Amino acid sequence: MHRRLLCAAAAIGAALTLVAAPADAATAAVPGGATVRTRAADPISDDEVRAILARMDATGTLSAEDRAALATRPEVADQVFVPSDAEVVDETAPAPAPVPGKTSCTYADRYISYPSTTHLNHVKWAVRVDWCYNGKTVSNIRHYDYLKDNGGGLADYQGLLQNQLTFPGSVHYEATLVKQAKIALCVVKYGCYHTYYPLERFTLGNNGSYRLQQQK
Repeated sequence: MHRRLLCAAAAIGAALTLVAAPADAATAAVPGGATVRTRAADPISDDEVRAILARMDATGTLSAEDRAALATRPEVADQVFVPSDAEVVDETAPAPAPVPGKTSCTYADRYISYPSTTHLNHVKWAVRVDWCYNGKTVSNIRHYDYLKDNGGGLADYQGLLQNQLTFPGSVHYEATLVKQAKIALCVVKYGCYHTYYPLERFTLGNNGSYRLQQQK
């Protein structure tokens, strides 16, 4: 009799354990009472999407947990561009060496690429500068910035905050070009969620070389 009672109690305990199992197996408890996603789950809600975008706007980064959550909404994930994921790309042609008594010309074309979380879409802001040189001075400098890729219309280019070309003295042995843009990143349905300010600073040399500082 006693043995039958023990077996019955064990069965009841197992049943209670099954009932107490979490309904959402895609989450797990962590210290402090919070929960995190542990595997792909049902699509997150619009409110959760907005909360993730707000966090990314505040930090400029996307946590692994938020990245996994956005993956449940691929149509949104492909529209979210993460500033911290930016890549720098160089499309510059090698400049010919200066020849005494002769003027040569070259160019630099550099852009900063912001990929979406799926890496299927990109926002690319570029600066191109053309100049001539003769081993002593730089001249005939032309420059412009442009969106090489607007992320399928999701990047709102809002103009330049800086656009300066300066020389260190009366003899133009080098030149410094600074451009800084203002670009808002947006998601269809949720609006713009982050504004970033990419910057490129070129120092153009009289031998066809250049130095570049970039702010992503």
